Amino acid sequence: MGVVVPTLLIFSLESASSVKYWQAIQRIPQPKPNTDANDADTLTLTQKRRLRRLLIFAAVILVLFTTAFMAPIFLKDVTKLKILYLCTLSIPITAIIVLMMMTLSGRIVHVVARGNNGKPCLTTKMKRNSLCLKRIFTIFGAVIAVCALWFNHPLAVFVVFAALIHGGTRNHITTGKLRLRYIFYMAAAMCLLWAVLTIMLVQVEKDSPNATTPNESVPLLEEKTSIAGLVNWTNVFMSTFWSSLLFRIASTCYRFDYTNSLPPEFRPEVSKKTNIGFIIRYPTRLADCDAFPRPYFNAALVSLFSSYAVIAVLSAYTTVKITYDAVAAFSLCVSPLMMVSVLVLAAVKGQFRKLWNYEEDWGAVPSVSAEAEKTEVTLVSESLEEDDLEKVESEKYLLSLDEVGGEQAV
Repeated sequence: MGVVVPTLLIFSLESASSVKYWQAIQRIPQPKPNTDANDADTLTLTQKRRLRRLLIFAAVILVLFTTAFMAPIFLKDVTKLKILYLCTLSIPITAIIVLMMMTLSGRIVHVVARGNNGKPCLTTKMKRNSLCLKRIFTIFGAVIAVCALWFNHPLAVFVVFAALIHGGTRNHITTGKLRLRYIFYMAAAMCLLWAVLTIMLVQVEKDSPNATTPNESVPLLEEKTSIAGLVNWTNVFMSTFWSSLLFRIASTCYRFDYTNSLPPEFRPEVSKKTNIGFIIRYPTRLADCDAFPRPYFNAALVSLFSSYAVIAVLSAYTTVKITYDAVAAFSLCVSPLMMVSVLVLAAVKGQFRKLWNYEEDWGAVPSVSAEAEKTEVTLVSESLEEDDLEKVESEKYLLSLDEVGGEQAV
């Protein structure tokens, strides 16, 4: 349940947010050609984000490989091993959990931006004037999660897995190029962890004077890491990677259900293959949104839950023992089942061709209204501070996901 519950919860929340992302991206006007020569040398928002990610990735590589070569020093005593755990695992995991807590408490505002090159991207802005209670909520959640990780408590399974999935799904990927880049980053992260574990085991074997066989020192590593509350983080990252792919299927089904529930006259064309698109409609409050049937989204979640139920039965009544960090290998079978269940439902409902030809162009800016075309100023939520907006110097077209022109988004 520590895997199933956070997965279904995050899938449901972020799938609904994907409709909001879609509408906000379509509402942003295209930027005008840049005539200022001084702005040409300015880093755009997307370039700054890319540079920041590369620096963080390089720092992580340096820390992990340094830790791997110094593993024998730490593995001689459990206290030093816990210090190693605190430096290499607790800090990044805590950062991910804090990010999730800040998003849930409303301290982080999601903003859609269109860069100078015309491509949309998603970013976040921090709200400065926030309640102290929200800060306490964020810190308290992070402390509980770290304590749960330290003592290997089941609460860690729920919180950490939810935070990892939330981190993989909160920034929706809008182009095929970025999608391939995401897959490459996740594959590189898994290969990096395998390399670190291999180096660590080799160093331990060399440092063990009493080891008569190459594998004799491995139980020592397993015993002490279990005391420190560690798990196989390679499998955890792999589970997160496959869960994010499953989320793409579920969120696409959610958006298809939304557009399929609209009247035909409110469906602008997205491609030549289908007449299904998204209407830009912003009710004044979230409660004003009419409920719409979600058969395909529900079918995807039911198939996901059924797959994990089968895995749980196999783990309980067979010799195959499956832990939360080993779900990744079994998640490979879930993705085809989700797609097949959705396609079978479409065939039964007579909408197979409509679903199969469904397309989304996240970079397009349809002419929805004259007001959107005339917009030349920055569109942004009133909840953002003016000082925060000054930080985004090179971006001239922003749109908040909370309010658009004084009205809240779906």
